[in-house]
Amino acid sequence: MRTAIVVIGAGYGDEGKGKTVDHFCESFSPETTLVTRYSGGSQASHTVVRNGIRHAYSHFGSGTTYGCSTYLDENFILNPIVFRHEWEELQQLGINPTVYANYKCKITTIFDMLMNHIDEYDRGNNRHGSCGLGINRTINRHEDIKFTMNMIHDKSVLKRIQEYYPKVKLPNDYILEKFQDDLMFMFNNLMFDDNSIYKNYQHVIFEGSQGLQLEEDSGNFPHVTRGYVGIRNIIKDLKSFDECNINYVHRIYQTKHGAGPFDHEMDLKPFFSIIDQTNIPNEFQGSLRFAPIDLDKMFNTINRDIMHHIYHNYNVKFNYNLCITCMDQIRNSEFVPYILNNKFCIGDDKEITDILFNKCKDNGLNLIFLTGV
Repeated sequence: MRTAIVVIGAGYGDEGKGKTVDHFCESFSPETTLVTRYSGGSQASHTVVRNGIRHAYSHFGSGTTYGCSTYLDENFILNPIVFRHEWEELQQLGINPTVYANYKCKITTIFDMLMNHIDEYDRGNNRHGSCGLGINRTINRHEDIKFTMNMIHDKSVLKRIQEYYPKVKLPNDYILEKFQDDLMFMFNNLMFDDNSIYKNYQHVIFEGSQGLQLEEDSGNFPHVTRGYVGIRNIIKDLKSFDECNINYVHRIYQTKHGAGPFDHEMDLKPFFSIIDQTNIPNEFQGSLRFAPIDLDKMFNTINRDIMHHIYHNYNVKFNYNLCITCMDQIRNSEFVPYILNNKFCIGDDKEITDILFNKCKDNGLNLIFLTGV
């Protein structure tokens, strides 16, 4: 039986998707399992700790440490600078990744990244919370000037992109030369395929980026990511499988990295022993922000995504799960904060578990608990 496993963040990102993908990989052999990154790009970093190796994956699937191959589908945005840095870092860790990519993948250039930085500086106190990696700029520029993997030998494209951004001034020629070198490095270390690659694997794990509450139509504009991180990007690919397990991931509390409204934001140190080595403060997003888990908002967000595929008449068995991470970070099992009916509540871990179980049951979801993030 061919199985698809989909991992989707149900919050603002940083929910533990890397941990969840790594967990599901353990159920299968690496040779029969492919991990597909089907949305986002280098801004979506997913941390995995396995066999004493800790790595935050951005251009590679979170099953890489386990030995699974990666496929970057056409909705993934490639960044040659980040790709090369991560590839060399993995080599130093003794990991030799196998990565396939679709020729239609968009490519972020040094000009997209620098224009992204200028945008955020110009916004002053009204920043959007960008990661500074040029994702939105790449998508917008692509509407006028396309730059995909099957175009990298056309040197005129980079020149046109440079002219597209008159505000971007490179201090020297070396920066562009280095980018071109990174571009060819990426090209030479990728293998190319299309979505027909799925038929070669018994199990395909679709690894989403960021979270549903950052989708461009989530209602949180402009503090969003361009594109969709839920099921709609891959629904057409799921019809070839016998069974599909869709997993929505959320911490036992909420996080948000970047600017924008964030209901019920508060200091959670009295309630949780939060250790997060990945989401360190940075110039563009600031520090990671926290709030109690908002149960109604989370389930409403999940149901909105389910509606994008529930009516497709595929001969596929669909199962839906909610994966809650970071239960091991609860400081005192008698004091667990949560939001229910827009009210701040505190209960013990049994109470919050019972509420989650009953809400999952009402919404047709199975409940899975995972430690760590």
